[in-house]
Amino acid sequence: MKQTLVLIATACLMSGCASLPAQNAHSNDNDDSPYLIGMERPTAPACESLSREHELAVSYSREMVSAGKLHAALANLERLPPELPAARAGKAQVLRLLKRPEAETLYRDLLETCLVAEGYHGLAQMAVQQGDNQAALQYMRQAIIFEPTNEAMRNDLGVIYMNLRHLDEARFELLTAAELNESNQRALLNLLALTLYQDNFNGAARLTSRYQLSSKQYQSALAKAKAMRQQDQSSVVEAGIDPVSKRKVDVASIKQQPPPAKGVPTSGAIYRSDYTARNDSNIAKEGVTTVRRVQGVQRVDTVAQPIVPISIR
Repeated sequence: MKQTLVLIATACLMSGCASLPAQNAHSNDNDDSPYLIGMERPTAPACESLSREHELAVSYSREMVSAGKLHAALANLERLPPELPAARAGKAQVLRLLKRPEAETLYRDLLETCLVAEGYHGLAQMAVQQGDNQAALQYMRQAIIFEPTNEAMRNDLGVIYMNLRHLDEARFELLTAAELNESNQRALLNLLALTLYQDNFNGAARLTSRYQLSSKQYQSALAKAKAMRQQDQSSVVEAGIDPVSKRKVDVASIKQQPPPAKGVPTSGAIYRSDYTARNDSNIAKEGVTTVRRVQGVQRVDTVAQPIVPISIR
């Protein structure tokens, strides 16, 4: 009998005992995490090298896009062979910025090319323009799988998380984008706006000092944070749900409250912080910033989204 039990136990250990609960099994929340060891990652085929002529045409069109000459950029791209992935990507970008519906078809065509990440990225950007952040999130996650070190894509994923008020995920992506390329301040400004939105004024001061951001940049990020607050309050009034906690709110009590007198603080007041430095050029030397919180009352109006700009890359 004793030998029988030993044999059963040995067989159980060797087979893994499927009937027993797996203590190390991943939860459903982590099933789609890109950081799990052993997950298969698809790879895009390598792009063929562009000829000198084609490379110059693509580069010139990008310069025109940066200069705001979208129609000229599109005309310049027409010189390239239509089957060239770089030409499709350039046309899709310009058409998206011009809000033309043909952009979606071109982006979807890119999913079958070496620029599959650009295709998903563009579809995500179009979804944000249309106010569909959930669809944008799915597209952007796919783009990151193919180009995990692309700081523009990581920044845009962080922006989408901000729009959805998934704040921890947004901070993770924006920090990743900022560390990948500190010279591109788009992610830094988005990260600063997120920090101010969370009323973390000490953290905002440290960010401003560390990356030598100017007072103008600080105020710009502050304006974005306040606009996000306005969106939150508009969402509460319209839908009765707090966008951050996802909990129901008593809308009737909010609507019945009389408007506060000018200059009189209330519990629902929006906090405003003013950033001042003795001299912006001294930030790097002294590392000193002064942050003061001033309580003010602000009327809540509907704000158009998206709050934080998506990169045009």
